[in-house]
Amino acid sequence: MKLVYFQDPKRNFGDDLNPWLWDRLLPGLIDGDSSSGLLFGVGTILEPWFVEDLEPGTRKYVLGSGGGMTVPAITLDDSWTVRGVRGPLTAAYLGLPASLAATDPAMCIGRHFERPAKRSGGVGFMPHHAALRRWDWRGTCEEAGLIYLDPHADPLETMGQIANCDLVLADAMHAAIVADALRVPWFPLQISPINYVGKWHDWGASIRMPIHFQPLPDLYDPLRASSVGDLRRQGLRRAVYEWRQGSSRRAADKAAERLQAYAKDYEPYLSRDEDFDRAVSGFEARLAAFRAEIGD
Repeated sequence: MKLVYFQDPKRNFGDDLNPWLWDRLLPGLIDGDSSSGLLFGVGTILEPWFVEDLEPGTRKYVLGSGGGMTVPAITLDDSWTVRGVRGPLTAAYLGLPASLAATDPAMCIGRHFERPAKRSGGVGFMPHHAALRRWDWRGTCEEAGLIYLDPHADPLETMGQIANCDLVLADAMHAAIVADALRVPWFPLQISPINYVGKWHDWGASIRMPIHFQPLPDLYDPLRASSVGDLRRQGLRRAVYEWRQGSSRRAADKAAERLQAYAKDYEPYLSRDEDFDRAVSGFEARLAAFRAEIGD
């Protein structure tokens, strides 16, 4: 069976968890052979933009993927076998029974990743990977005295960093999911108001946890978003406009101050043990049933 998931050329933490995670959730099943079917991995990929590039008629299996609520939704014909989706919002979006609302597969990471006996401590922060196109959040993180969790870094190394944190501030959803899976408190932030947050509520509902975001400034550095050559080609007037839109030193300092405040003054999130155990045990039961179903 072939594992399919979104692959960012620059890498992205949540997506890059897939190979490591599924090798443990369904050991020996993923062999890259699409003739026996496609297994949809972690991510918001039950969407037309993703499905349209797949081989038509190929058998497709879903265990925990999510939808992004694009209209119209994908059509689930006889080539689809859905044994669980990320949460109740995805189930409703695709017209599936509520019983197929599971949780994000990454919630199982705590069963497969060895946590440190004692945390080294500190507060980590992971921005959404799209925010890095506009601003050096590593620098702001360092200014705030936080541990920078790079969404482009090796996912195993990042999991190790998260496991050692006392708290994770998350603009990237899978920083929060992995933290929760490793029983590390976390706090949800939102840098860009256009980033899709429905996926957070979908996952949050799977662990009976309403999620309320706190904002961070959507900082912008024109030289990070565009090269000097790009600005020159845009013409002087446009280049000056872009430069003026760049965030000030004061705005950057304010963002660092907000990060510090969120780390110190706000009540963190962590799913209740009973809700966590119910979600993970339920997902593992779906995995066992799926393996039995396909006869492996």
